[in-house]
Amino acid sequence: MSNLEAFYKVLRFYSVFKGNRHQVGRLLVDAVNYHYKKTAKNFRKMDYYVPLALNYLPRQSNYADDFFQYAVLRRLYETANLQLGKSQVNRETYNDLINQYLV
Repeated sequence: MSNLEAFYKVLRFYSVFKGNRHQVGRLLVDAVNYHYKKTAKNFRKMDYYVPLALNYLPRQSNYADDFFQYAVLRRLYETANLQLGKSQVNRETYNDLINQYLV
């Protein structure tokens, strides 16, 4: 039973990112097939079976809308130690920010 709990813990850890959910599902199916091969019993109908609950992080927000905005934000952070949001750095404010902090 402790091996099953450890296996579930590993699966939950790797399923945090949505891209890994397919791989985690495949691992669970392989585990179910292995259990059937060794015991000739359906793993999902055993009394010790616990359904696996997977959680994943929501999509992270984008740091910038385009590459130039990213480059300006990055240079402002590296050179002037200034952290601004992408709403504060746009086409209208590029020149002002560059002249004020980077030149």
